[in-house]
Amino acid sequence: MIGKQLGDITQDDIHALIADTVAESRTLEYKQELPGNGDEDKREFLADVSSFANASGGDILYGIVERRDENGRPTGEPEDAPGLNIANIDAEIRRLDNIIRDGIDPRVPVIHLRPINGFAQGPVVLIRILQSWVLPHMVTYRGLSRFYSRNSAGKYPLDVAELRSAFLLSNEWSDRVRRFRDQRIARIVSGESCCPLSEGAKLVMHLVPIGAASSDAQQYIASMVEDDWRQLRPITEGITGYRHNIDGLVVFAKPAQDEAYTSYVQLFRNGGIESVSVGRDGRDPGVIDSQDLEARLIGRYDMYTELQRRLSLNVPVVLMLTLIGVEGYSVRPGEHWRWDDEDIARFRIDRDLLLLPDIIIEERGREPSDVVLRPVFDALWQASGWDSCKNYNENGRHSSVAAA
Repeated sequence: MIGKQLGDITQDDIHALIADTVAESRTLEYKQELPGNGDEDKREFLADVSSFANASGGDILYGIVERRDENGRPTGEPEDAPGLNIANIDAEIRRLDNIIRDGIDPRVPVIHLRPINGFAQGPVVLIRILQSWVLPHMVTYRGLSRFYSRNSAGKYPLDVAELRSAFLLSNEWSDRVRRFRDQRIARIVSGESCCPLSEGAKLVMHLVPIGAASSDAQQYIASMVEDDWRQLRPITEGITGYRHNIDGLVVFAKPAQDEAYTSYVQLFRNGGIESVSVGRDGRDPGVIDSQDLEARLIGRYDMYTELQRRLSLNVPVVLMLTLIGVEGYSVRPGEHWRWDDEDIARFRIDRDLLLLPDIIIEERGREPSDVVLRPVFDALWQASGWDSCKNYNENGRHSSVAAA
């Protein structure tokens, strides 16, 4: 896989692969032509795509000529990048996208198809397939039922033992993320978090990448200094300091030397983020100011996911929101809402620990942040007796965004 974000890849990066004789590998494959419309071409194409999704992900580059050996066989090393002589490249990309959508089950969550211009005959088409977490993917085109994966020599059919491992791995990923959240929440509840927190209800946001971070990302996290750490602003507070710890890097808010911490953000070595803030009762104790809280969560979500993007952390990322110590709290639609005794009795959260539904972020930027977070906000309101979050307009946009 080319070590850049998809949108940053240019013709210079393609030429560099040729100049450096970067051979095909488990995460990189070259093709001279796009697949045709024949059944065999489509099956071969689907086998390539599914093999990357079932392994570590990777890039397929179309429009690259491979070097041949003395017997005329391809060596896997790129020789030239003439590009593709195609009149309507957008139509071809749509055709490939349709083949993938209709010929692989379950659907591969994240695939990007992008033309890269600047070559003699036309663009090079890059297909980037990210490692999937809903394994394994099967080629189903025209009655074919085959599973493929990849190694350094290319794709190969999965055997029974490897299929069993793939199914187990798919279940293990989701379980691993939830176990991580459970363990972290237990530490916060017991007062064993990285920063001793003050008393009060607590809001916890986790953004956990399913895949492992690259060594470059981990090295960057370990060396973050100066202004970089300011991108880890807590949900409801400013920042008073930061420090490195065994888990990575933590920034925090601490009002005074002898007082407990009111919030912190832990950036883990794998690129995961844990943001914790202690609630402060305003003039209405036990009432959650929904508009302010949701606007802050939308803003922090943008900030944290942008940092993870800069760290080149692949999606998917799992978003989890937890409230601690909120039994009896109420969610209020806004300052204009008039409370009476019946409302106070009706709109209350009935449990101390509120684990809101997790959200799998398959592709950053595909949907606006307020749209991504709406299921979490709806669940919070439902926990307080409402049918849904009341801060969205008829167009499905949050009031804090619609007013901007």
